[in-house]
Amino acid sequence: MVDERASEMPIFQAFKPANIRAVAADHTYSSVTLEEIFLQEEGLITLSAGERQGIEETTRSQARSSTWLAERGMRLTALNFGRICKVKHVESLPASLLEPEDILIYQL
Repeated sequence: MVDERASEMPIFQAFKPANIRAVAADHTYSSVTLEEIFLQEEGLITLSAGERQGIEETTRSQARSSTWLAERGMRLTALNFGRICKVKHVESLPASLLEPEDILIYQL
């Protein structure tokens, strides 16, 4: 017997949310973790020599370059590593990493 009310309910309300930690820790026979798959799909695991050279050339102006800001946002910088190591309020950490403050540039 099918519950008629369930057919009117959006699918995401019909089931409990997945436990992301359990999914990531679940044993599989794959040699690649979910985290590694995500990083590979985003192109963050390996860069070819040509890609590295291209990024270096297009980001020489650093904070004045939108490409530099985008590339910097995808990487664990020393500043972000320090924030992670010294975190006191875990709830605000993801927002501070995903929405960085503007970088100040001083003209010489």
